[in-house]
Amino acid sequence: MQPQVLFEDDQLLAIRKEPFLHCETRSHDLGPTLESWAKSRGLIPAHRLDFETSGVYLLTKGELTFLAMRKLFKERKIEKYYSAWSGVHPNQTEIQVFPRSIHDSVYDLKSPLINHPKSKKRVLALSNEILLNRYRNEKKIEAHTRILRVTPHTSHPACNVSLTRFDLQIFTGVRHQIRVHLASLGFPLFGDALYSQTKEREQAELWLDPTHARHLLHATRLVFELNQRRYQIEDPAP
Repeated sequence: MQPQVLFEDDQLLAIRKEPFLHCETRSHDLGPTLESWAKSRGLIPAHRLDFETSGVYLLTKGELTFLAMRKLFKERKIEKYYSAWSGVHPNQTEIQVFPRSIHDSVYDLKSPLINHPKSKKRVLALSNEILLNRYRNEKKIEAHTRILRVTPHTSHPACNVSLTRFDLQIFTGVRHQIRVHLASLGFPLFGDALYSQTKEREQAELWLDPTHARHLLHATRLVFELNQRRYQIEDPAP
C-alpha cells in the first residue's frame, strides 16, 4: 500500500484514502488496512471513513497530537466537507426540497437518525412526522448535514452517466449520515446498495464496473486549528 500524500508536517500526515480500504483492522480482514499501515509507521488514525468512501484521511504523529485531534472532533471544531453523486436528477423527484435556485442554495438537513429496526447494517432518518411519531420511543442520534451546492447533469470518472453532484458540509459524524440524509430526500448516492431503491440500484449496476461498484462519496476538505496552526487540507473531488 502506497497512499498518495496530501499534506505532512511534524504533527500530521494527510493521505488520500482510496475506496475499498478498511480504516480499522478486523479479525477477518485478509488484506491491508489503514490502521495496520499506520501502526507500522508509528502513526495514529485521527478519524475514519466508510469502506467505499474516498478522500482526505488524517493521521497523527504521537499520542498528544492524537488526543488533541480527538478533542477537536468531539467538540465539533473541525469543518468537514464532502462531495456526493446521485443518479436522480432534481426534475425526476416530486420532493420540492430546495428553495429558489437549486444551483446556489444552502439547505440544512437535521433529521435525527436511529438504528434501523429491520437491519443492523442501516440507519433510518426520521424525516417526517409519521416516522417521528412511530419511533418516538427510540433513542435518537443528532445529525446535521448542510447542502452547499447542487450541480445537476455532471459526471464522475467511475461511470459514464449523467449524475447530480452535491457539495456538502457535515457538523456531526454519525455513521452513514450523508447517505441516509440524501436518500431521505429522494437522492440516494449512486451505487449505494443499502439506501437506493431497486430502480436506482439497477441503473448503477449497468454503469459501474461490477468489480469496483460502490457508492460515490468523497471527503474533499478538513479545516481546523491545532496548536496555534490553521490547517486546510484538501483532496478535490474527481
